Amino acid sequence: MGTFDRQFLQSSTLRSLLMAQGLAGVLAEPVKADTGSQKKPQPQTTQIIDPDKTVTLPDIGWAKGERLTAERRAMAEKCLQPNETPDSETEFSLQDIYQAMAVSSVGAGINKEFDAYQRTMCHDETRRVGMAAGYNVSSRISLLPPAGTGDYDMNAVVELAAQENRHGYQAGHPELQPNTMATARDAIAVTYMLEADAAAHQMAVSWQRQQAGVASAWNPDRNDGMFRTVALAFEASMEKSVAANGPEAANSKVAIRRAMGAAFKAWFQDDNTRDMYAAYAVENLRGTQKANEKELNKGGSIAGTAQTIPRPERVIELIGHVAGDKDSAPYITVSDVKLAIDHASCKLPLIEPPKGLSLTQRRSDLRDVTFSKESDDWQPPMRVAPTL
Repeated sequence: MGTFDRQFLQSSTLRSLLMAQGLAGVLAEPVKADTGSQKKPQPQTTQIIDPDKTVTLPDIGWAKGERLTAERRAMAEKCLQPNETPDSETEFSLQDIYQAMAVSSVGAGINKEFDAYQRTMCHDETRRVGMAAGYNVSSRISLLPPAGTGDYDMNAVVELAAQENRHGYQAGHPELQPNTMATARDAIAVTYMLEADAAAHQMAVSWQRQQAGVASAWNPDRNDGMFRTVALAFEASMEKSVAANGPEAANSKVAIRRAMGAAFKAWFQDDNTRDMYAAYAVENLRGTQKANEKELNKGGSIAGTAQTIPRPERVIELIGHVAGDKDSAPYITVSDVKLAIDHASCKLPLIEPPKGLSLTQRRSDLRDVTFSKESDDWQPPMRVAPTL
């Protein structure tokens, strides 16, 4: 893939003006691709208040807000919120990602919703292939590799950001947290829906950036397995819309919604992906159970109770709309929610795995684990529903 040369980002002149006026570095509306390649300005000497150094995070069950706040503030120099003014090379690099996303209307919507919950995006140079990126629900952090890390060029990093930052929005809905579910089936089903939704948004951002003139932004061959399947489904839907309605359909909101719906469904076609996330969901569920038991044994208290999946209409209300476009029709349907539940019912690993088996091993060996619907009847102790 190689290193991205920034030619499609906003110009350094605009960036200088934003700095001089103390304005946010990310626009709420999509921005046009720019081929300017001016020299990056030096950070100004006047003091800028870093919101990541002043953020205060709440308790999330057994995870105490004081510790979460300290950890978040310690990473401040490697992190940038969507409307934060950058004052270091690392923060400028993160601003580049936000701006690259904002070339897409869906990406701009992700930025706006990500900002609404005190989320922040951080560089982590230690993340490599296999652990490329992730979203930390407790700390409200998206961890991404810098462009040029391993095989990740700017387009690949923007794809990761679209997916993980969408997870940041999802985490603002306590009703849809896998580790607060009452059963293994519900934890798996919710995980499936969240991942399919994030993947659909990732595809929309890449497609729209390509339409805006960003070279190689759309590349179904960038990934294999599930992501390639999802990308091809999105592409086929868009090509069908263009064939039926003309070239302008390539940028149509209706066509984008339809293609995202096709991508959401396609996520479920890859067995390896579903197996991996089923293992992850059950591991998460068990980890929360054990942590809550430990807290209760110490005499602590835990807010919230075990939950069931909300009715399909409520799921659609929470995550069924394209980011930043809640006034339009949803892109998923009741049948899509039921699809996730049906697949989860068929992928219920036993709650107790073989002793000493790590999560990584469980992901790769999950096909050898016996499946049983008895797991759906398992009732864990009271578990926290995070307030985000």
